[in-house]
Amino acid sequence: MASYNGNIDLLSLNGAQVFKGIDSKNPERVYVCIPADLNEIKVEQAPKDPTRTLAKMRVNIWPLNEQYKAKVRQAALERGDSNVTVPTHEMQMSYSVDYIKAVAQKFPKLVEQVEVAGTAGTLVHLGGIAHLVVQGVVPSRDFFAAAEPIFAEDPMLEAYGVCFIEGERMTPLVKVPEAGTLVFEGSCGSGTLASAIALSRGCDGDFSVALRQPAGTVYASVTRQAGAVTAASIGGSVALEAPITVAI
Repeated sequence: MASYNGNIDLLSLNGAQVFKGIDSKNPERVYVCIPADLNEIKVEQAPKDPTRTLAKMRVNIWPLNEQYKAKVRQAALERGDSNVTVPTHEMQMSYSVDYIKAVAQKFPKLVEQVEVAGTAGTLVHLGGIAHLVVQGVVPSRDFFAAAEPIFAEDPMLEAYGVCFIEGERMTPLVKVPEAGTLVFEGSCGSGTLASAIALSRGCDGDFSVALRQPAGTVYASVTRQAGAVTAASIGGSVALEAPITVAI
C-alpha cells in the first residue's frame, strides 16, 4: 500500500489557538488547542484498548485531475515561479448533516443580513465563532471596529471576525477576546465556511467556491435545501510526495 506525506494547517480549524506555558517543566513548549465540538471531532475510547483515547475528525481525500494540475503549473510559470509544488490530491474536512442541524438548532439565526457603516453584509454564526462576510470593502481594522458591536449580542462567542471578499479573494481579520488578539490570518477555515454560506444565499442544491487567501486557497462546499443549509465542508489542496520504501 502506498504511503504519502502532506501538511495540514491545524490553525485553520474552527477556534484553534496556540498556547505556551501549559507544561511547567517546559514552559516554552507550544501547544495547539482545537475545540472538539466546533470541528465535529469525536473523542472516544479505543475499542481494543480502554487505556487509550481517540480523537477522530471526518476527512475526505481524493486525487486531483490532470487539468487542474496543468492550471497550477501554468499559473506558476506566469508568476515566474519555477519551483512550484503541484498539488496531487484534495482533502476536505467534512461536516455531517447531523452536525450542521445541531448548529442550526443551537443558533436559530444561523445566517442574518446586517448593515455596517452603510455596507450590507451577512453575519454567520457557527457555534462559538461568528463571521461577518462583506464584499467590495477594503480590509481594515477601522471597518472591523465599526462591525464589532454586532458581535456583542452573543456573549458566548469565543472568537469572531470579518471576512473581506473581493472576487475570489478572501482576507480574514479575526479577534479572540480572551487572548486579546486581532489578527489578519493567513487562512481561516471557519471564515471560509461562513463565506461560502453567505455567497450561496439564494441558491438551492450544491454550491462550491475556492477562496484565495494570503496563505493559499481554501475550498468550501455548501448544500442548501429550500434555502436552509443542510451540509457543508471545507478543505484545501495537499501536495503528496512520492511513496518511500524503507527496509528495516
